[in-house]
Amino acid sequence: MITAAVNWFMGERNFDPAWSFGPNGQRFEVEVRGDPGCVLTLSGLHAHDPGEGGRRNPSIAATALNCVNAIPYVVAAEPGVRTYLDLPLPAGRAARHLHRSRGTEVSG
Repeated sequence: MITAAVNWFMGERNFDPAWSFGPNGQRFEVEVRGDPGCVLTLSGLHAHDPGEGGRRNPSIAATALNCVNAIPYVVAAEPGVRTYLDLPLPAGRAARHLHRSRGTEVSG
């Protein structure tokens, strides 16, 4: 059996007292309970600021795209609990500055 627990720390401005990562700092921890058991700690994977994190790992933004693109469908839905089976498939839309004019290439 596998049990997964995830705690995302998104800032401390609304916590009183403020939370801390403790002496080990930001990290991912994996604990295997068994005989023998083990604990794996991965450190140094987090950027110091969000901008740097986006440059190092652009897939971070891709992770949120389905949620962001679902917003219009969720807003338009009738009140109540809905699942992905009740809503249209979210469709991504490119930012306007990424659109190409006929015969014109978009530069990075």
